[in-house]
Amino acid sequence: MSRLLPAWRASLRLALRSITRAKGRSALVTLMVGVPVALAVILTTLNLTQDISPKENVPARIGSTQAIATYLGGKVDQDPSGLNYSGDGREPTPAQREAVAGGLAALTDAAIIPITRGSVSLEGHSRRIDVFRTDFTRPGTRGLIRLDKGRVPATASEVVISQNLSDDGKLVLGSDFTVVGGAKLTVVGIGDIGSVLPSSGVATIATLPSAIALAHEFAAEFLIDRKSPVTWEQVQDLNEAGFVVESREVINNPPDDDTYDSGSNGLAAVARLVVISVMIEVILLAGPAFAVGVRRQRRELALIATAGGSPRDIRRVVIAQAALLGFGASVVGAFAGLLIARAIGARETLFSTPFGPFEWSWPLTMLAVLLGSAAAMIAAYAPARQVSKEPLPTVLAGRRLEAGSRAGWPVFGLVVALVGLALTFDGARAGESDFGIATGSIFVVVGVVFMIPMLIRFFAHSASVMPLPIRLALRDTARHTSRSGPAIAAVMAAVAGIVALGIGGSSDQEQQRRDYDYSRPEGTAVIDGGSDLDTVTTQVHALLPDRTLTPLLSDDTTPIVIVTPGCSGEDCSWYPMVPAADGSSESPTVQSSIVAADGATLKAWGVDLTPAQATALEQGKALVPALGRTGPGQTLELRVDASQDADVKESIHTLSVVTADLGMGYVPSGRQPMLANMVVSPETAEAFALPLSASRVLISGTISNVQEKALKTIIKGDGGSVLDSSSRLDVERGYQSDAPFILLLLALIGGAAVLIGTLSATGLALNDARPDFATLNAIGAAPVTRRVMAAAQALTIGGIGVGLGLIIGFLPGVLSARSLTDYGTGSGSTLDLPWMLFGILAIVVPLLAALVSGLFIRNNNVAVRRVAG
Repeated sequence: MSRLLPAWRASLRLALRSITRAKGRSALVTLMVGVPVALAVILTTLNLTQDISPKENVPARIGSTQAIATYLGGKVDQDPSGLNYSGDGREPTPAQREAVAGGLAALTDAAIIPITRGSVSLEGHSRRIDVFRTDFTRPGTRGLIRLDKGRVPATASEVVISQNLSDDGKLVLGSDFTVVGGAKLTVVGIGDIGSVLPSSGVATIATLPSAIALAHEFAAEFLIDRKSPVTWEQVQDLNEAGFVVESREVINNPPDDDTYDSGSNGLAAVARLVVISVMIEVILLAGPAFAVGVRRQRRELALIATAGGSPRDIRRVVIAQAALLGFGASVVGAFAGLLIARAIGARETLFSTPFGPFEWSWPLTMLAVLLGSAAAMIAAYAPARQVSKEPLPTVLAGRRLEAGSRAGWPVFGLVVALVGLALTFDGARAGESDFGIATGSIFVVVGVVFMIPMLIRFFAHSASVMPLPIRLALRDTARHTSRSGPAIAAVMAAVAGIVALGIGGSSDQEQQRRDYDYSRPEGTAVIDGGSDLDTVTTQVHALLPDRTLTPLLSDDTTPIVIVTPGCSGEDCSWYPMVPAADGSSESPTVQSSIVAADGATLKAWGVDLTPAQATALEQGKALVPALGRTGPGQTLELRVDASQDADVKESIHTLSVVTADLGMGYVPSGRQPMLANMVVSPETAEAFALPLSASRVLISGTISNVQEKALKTIIKGDGGSVLDSSSRLDVERGYQSDAPFILLLLALIGGAAVLIGTLSATGLALNDARPDFATLNAIGAAPVTRRVMAAAQALTIGGIGVGLGLIIGFLPGVLSARSLTDYGTGSGSTLDLPWMLFGILAIVVPLLAALVSGLFIRNNNVAVRRVAG
């Protein structure tokens, strides 16, 4: 030990001097090591930020109380988190809620704080506004709102709004607004309400119970406020009484229950994949860079040997450089990864994935730093071992000595690759398992890495038909597999991963496109709802005077249930079933449950009636797409539900029905959209006093993108005459996908990996080829020869790496596509190959690498001293 420490101290000093003297080479190694570490930190940090566990969400869900309970009625079966449950009842009506709260107080011997959730409309805002009502003056509610600004409401006229409701700048602290119905509220706070996860899609306001009346009420919860915790046994007792319970004690200390899955296994699986991927990428990417450094330090390292240094001392100096560079690059990469993850997480969503409060793991970040450092040292070991074994006279004379590869490595690689294929197919058969497919794919990649020297020699021997620069580049690549092998392996591994992700993602997007249901024929536009619908309609007509605007009476605000006559059970709702393409029956996509319209209105909305159907409608009969479950009779009942609207009278009406094609017109793919489950005449709706309203207006013809932009200017109030419109424009454009952007992002990542690996190996090859270029220069070769050879070398390395990556990544991509798109419905899976991605990786990127190498290589002729052997 006493000798080891001084030896390492001296090695570190020599390593630091070499690093500072070769700044460009050191920066290259830092990039090779730091980028994979940064990517690993970004992925793990974003995963932690997006994954909101029940324990993290406890304060926002239950405040400072012990638990929150939701009444379902009947016996409830739940997991300890309270997120997964089943029950055979339904939530209480407003009239039953007070009795439920009293019963819960008696069961738990606690004070009960009711929470009511519902929705309202605000004058001047088009989005649905969710309402979170409870008594925020009680201490137990502390934590339900995570404030960014202001305070919680203290009076009935005060309100806290979610951040997304203030994003347009129209509502700030101190702003006043009016709820449709008359209540005027003042904004006293802005923050996240009822969850640590920001709600980017639905705007929310938090008020006291007496502040406003809800237009629709859809949830009632009860905080259990007491000093003693609610145990798992007490949770199960409350389940027997019909309550789903989220308990602080149970969530923080879950019981030993085999059915309880905390999700940690999945996270551990991802962590294992990240660990393996970081190690492989750093070793493969940094290996050629370290080889470049060692080649250029051969004489310096040989002088250490002449001064009495042993091969172990030479290896120690090289590995010390790797340790310093690897640790520094890993620390910088981890710090940069945290900053990038923080910036991405601040957006609140990425590809529709919401983020919660920023969260990072110190152990995982340190693990990434240690892995990057260790991988750098492993990557440097092979070049260090090679240079320490080179004969001293050969090095000092400037001659090259290429180390050969072991004959058994290809066989070992073949065995590992076969094991990986078995794991991949086994993971695909398991059907749950993208982790099994990914694990097997890593084994395949590792196995092929060991086979690369053999594959390179095979390509070199079969390249007789290639142009001379390519043949020379292949010969040089085969002679120097110790430098070209790692670079090709790095390119192959990166491309294989990109190809697998690309096939899986493209197939999933294609499946979603096929499953997309059009709401109307493509290009048609509808103005939805809003208290200012008449004013908006007038403005739209002024903008498009040649278009017809047709309103439709529907039950969008008050539910009207269609049932089979005589049905008295819970499953009474009737839905039409129309023939599908495969001969089976399916429920069509419909716009409304009930609409009232005459023949002219139906024609404007794309529905053509036969004379017999038009006569039946005029006679008071109802039109339905298909009889479906009506049974032997030709009648259906309309049941008007008045529980959510005091102005509506509960009633039941029986109607004779006839079938009609209620389809709204041609769509490019998928099922034809239906106008409604049932159509009645306006006279019938008036006679039955059905609560229908004109909440939608159809704009005739199709709408172009320019017209859509102009319409949104009017409807949104962005500079138009209708300010703060509460209506919304809906233009059917078909399935919209982020797939092109995602594929382009994958192509950029894969292209960067190919360029880094190719250019580093090309630089090393050109450094080794200086004597060959001197010979070519001596016999009269043109200066451009050096550029041609550099381009050919880059094209060879990049082409082989990309080709192997395409082959290796294809199978995992196909299997992951099957896993993503086979929903177990018997319709099979979808496979969509991203040919654009393949073309960029296989053609554009290698040619770009060749172009960069040829243009930017130094073309000076350097004389090389030759020593007789």
